[in-house]
Amino acid sequence: KKLSPFQWSLMTRDERHAMVALASTNALEYLAFASTTLLLITWFFLQFNSSVLAVILASIYGPFQTVGRVLEMKFGHKYDARVTGLLAFLGVPTALVLVQQDSLVFAVIAMIIFGMGQGILTVSFGYVTNMYFSAEVYGRAKGWITTPKALGNAIGPSIGGALFLTGPSVFFNTMIVISLLSAVCFASLYFAKPRNQPPTVSGQ
Repeated sequence: KKLSPFQWSLMTRDERHAMVALASTNALEYLAFASTTLLLITWFFLQFNSSVLAVILASIYGPFQTVGRVLEMKFGHKYDARVTGLLAFLGVPTALVLVQQDSLVFAVIAMIIFGMGQGILTVSFGYVTNMYFSAEVYGRAKGWITTPKALGNAIGPSIGGALFLTGPSVFFNTMIVISLLSAVCFASLYFAKPRNQPPTVSGQ
């Protein structure tokens, strides 16, 4: 079967908007994610002076990523994925603020929010991409959109390490700003009309 053409010049204005918004969001979000996750053990060790506790705290986000994905797949499909995604985006900088508090309780809460936010985002991205691109070109659109994600993952650790060496506060403030910028890019999708309308609360 002949593939449907998929070229920038053939896209509608809304498809181009969605492509740029989602690609930018991916790049910024995974830059912050890759930078942060690799330095959490170091941060918690500096806070609590225990390597065992540092590893345990830093690993909490992993299981809660799964929790976030399950919740999004079970309940999120009833809502506009742009709404659930944006709420998850705002959870990430919130977690980065909480993790800086000199408190074990805040550290646990921060890691739970961080993990669930990332898990929800993983599923929301799939729903949102489906809203703007037809099934015939979905895979190719996804490929273009996720390429900047690989770049963010690749350069995140080195950038994060360099920032952390200048000071933990500089590192966390920069990651918070990057997370908020990624949320702004994601929110700009509200200015692009979806090809496929999101489901309503009734599950239409």
